[in-house]
Amino acid sequence: LLPAAAGVPFPTSAFDVNQFFEHVGNLIGLVLAISMAVPLSTMLRAIVSEKEARIRESLAMMGLNPLVQHGSWALAYGAEFITVALLISAELAPSAFPLASPTLVLALFTLFALDTLAFALALAPLFRSAKLASIAGPLAFFVCQQLSSLFLDNQTGVLADGGSRAKWAASLLPPLGFTLGANLLCLYEGSGRAV
Repeated sequence: LLPAAAGVPFPTSAFDVNQFFEHVGNLIGLVLAISMAVPLSTMLRAIVSEKEARIRESLAMMGLNPLVQHGSWALAYGAEFITVALLISAELAPSAFPLASPTLVLALFTLFALDTLAFALALAPLFRSAKLASIAGPLAFFVCQQLSSLFLDNQTGVLADGGSRAKWAASLLPPLGFTLGANLLCLYEGSGRAV
């Protein structure tokens, strides 16, 4: 007679998955989008109020090159956005992402800050009222971040696999691209693998 068949699991190395990091990626994207809302609103209000007061035309009559004016906006507000990104990455890199490379965390947050700056500069010409710009700009930013729910698994609420073309196209919106990147960073951190 043949002996009874028995199953023996293959040996696997032990691993631990931190459930916290599976869900915190969306929240980091949301918190960062909210933290960038005030600088975004301030920048939009200042640029559109310059347009309302026709300061740009006055400066052009005095001989100011438009490239210099746009460069001054980019430098002034870029410094503000990058300062926020540096402070946040200095806080989160050692505490929330101890396994990840601090340079990668800094790059993610800095690129998000620069994307937010570009987003604000792209939105500014669409408004004629400074009040409307200071309200609608951050609202549009927040709505863009909320589109991240389209890429979450309906059962678990974790970033779903696949859909790379749709994710790539949607990542052109700064808060959504950052949220997807933060989700991936958190998934790697939760699984104990450094990025």
